[in-house]
Amino acid sequence: MSKRRKRIESVLRNRTDVDFATLDRILKDFGFIPKQPKRGSSHYTYRNAETAEKITVAKHNSVNQSTVDAIINILDLKGWVLHENGR
Repeated sequence: MSKRRKRIESVLRNRTDVDFATLDRILKDFGFIPKQPKRGSSHYTYRNAETAEKITVAKHNSVNQSTVDAIINILDLKGWVLHENGR
């Protein structure tokens, strides 16, 4: 099992306690490029050049569940796992 798949499955199992580093890695795996404002903001904006999708994530120890849910839906992570399982 790949590290990417393990990360994604852990997020799908526990959406309430996801750390920023995990979401950062998942977004980068799917082609999103992070950008942090210069003036000390805790919000990172991720953009995908292929899909023109934009996601803003607050960098905290634990990311807000609604943000995690939005990322799961935008990236269709449930569908990705099913596809990886060959279903």
